[in-house]
Amino acid sequence: MQTFQESLIAAGAGLSLVDHVVVAASKVSLTPAIEFALIRPPGHHAVPKGPMGFCVFGNVAIAARYAQRARGLQRVFIIDFDVHHRNGTNDVFYDDPDMFFLSTHQEGSYPATGKIDNIGCGNGEGAMLNLPLAG
Repeated sequence: MQTFQESLIAAGAGLSLVDHVVVAASKVSLTPAIEFALIRPPGHHAVPKGPMGFCVFGNVAIAARYAQRARGLQRVFIIDFDVHHRNGTNDVFYDDPDMFFLSTHQEGSYPATGKIDNIGCGNGEGAMLNLPLAG
């Protein structure tokens, strides 16, 4: 039960961050809205069908969709830097041309996905850049 509650809070943190950025960006300012959420569990391995790799919800995927549907953003750019490939986020947006996903990760690490030729498909082809780095 504790993991589920913490996962809900982590997903909610992403929504709160989106709200803050959108509100701040709507104001005239000399300093742009810059936000960073450091949350656990990260959620980046959760796939559309359910939890995976200690991740319950795809927090970034949820926040990105929220930015589009609740806040009216048309396109979203997701940058992920981690030892592990963000396979869950990758899977959610694999055919979506309005989500550009950039991932840098250690080649061959869990879950052994995110090859350089993994660039999306259909309408989303080219909206994904996986950069596996040597370990």
